Amino acid sequence: MKFRLTKKDGLDYAKKSGDFNSIHLNSLVGYNSSFGSEICHGTLVIIKSLKFLKINKILKNKKNLNLIFNFKNFFVYNENTYI
Repeated sequence: MKFRLTKKDGLDYAKKSGDFNSIHLNSLVGYNSSFGSEICHGTLVIIKSLKFLKINKILKNKKNLNLIFNFKNFFVYNENTYI
């Protein structure tokens, strides 16, 4: 399964979360980083993944559930994200 995050998604998330780290929002900072471009907020990727998987339906009748996320790579805007 795949979805795509845009830079606007990142900016909207930064406004809601208060995380204005330049690596997520500034193309020059991203370009000069070890990643070579701006990267998506990890928590934004998790939130979008959970929405995409329709986790609310899965959790509806669950009392205890643990979720573990392991990022094998970074995510960049306007590219497909695979889960």
